[in-house]
Amino acid sequence: ESDTASEISFQFNKHKKTPSIGSHSSDMASVSSVSGSVLSVYSGDFGSVDAQGTVEFALDYDEKNREFQIHVSQCKDLAVVDEKKGRSDPYVKTYLLPDKARMGKRKTSVKKRTVNPIYNEVLRYKIEKMVLLIQKLNLSVWHNDPLGRNSFLGEIEVDLASWDWSNRRLNWYPLKPRSLSAVNGVDHRGVMNLSIKYVPPGSLGKMCPKNPPSGEVHIWVKDVKDLLQLRPSGVDSFVK
Repeated sequence: ESDTASEISFQFNKHKKTPSIGSHSSDMASVSSVSGSVLSVYSGDFGSVDAQGTVEFALDYDEKNREFQIHVSQCKDLAVVDEKKGRSDPYVKTYLLPDKARMGKRKTSVKKRTVNPIYNEVLRYKIEKMVLLIQKLNLSVWHNDPLGRNSFLGEIEVDLASWDWSNRRLNWYPLKPRSLSAVNGVDHRGVMNLSIKYVPPGSLGKMCPKNPPSGEVHIWVKDVKDLLQLRPSGVDSFVK
């Protein structure tokens, strides 16, 4: 996909009811502030464009089809990436957090040469409602670059556990920057108890059948506690 070349994710220290266009609402629904749960570095363009503007979307859950639906309507007053040409080619991307995996990504089409793109597209996730309610929706806007150096234009994060699911209207939300101050906050994802030992070559004696000829690193994993609960029944974990 066009936006993968510029995204390097790592941890720092530490509807089908589509609302009608006539039902647009200018109310700013409450959205949680951007957290440090997921922080990414985006090529050389990250931070070079100040986040601005708003995005209009609506959320719905189709109980019959067990489908989470994000109706992305439009954006307004986005930042201009290419100042010489006075253009931005924006698209909207969504993730369900904390599972920021490729399978969890959805994207709209790219709109060329506009800071006021109109999408009217529905991004869909097949997911159980109980699982959805322990996740957060991360919605971000990007400028698409043909060479893969895409520029971050702003984002919002919605806590789906506290979302008002009776609200199916299109609402406007302000786009926020990714704050590097979030790096100072430690995102707790559990505790691992382990020990590491290096066994030099020949250290166990010639008579030992398990004597490593080239040396070995031994990693003893005792236990892990307080992992993130990705679904109500817990997680099936392994160490790699």
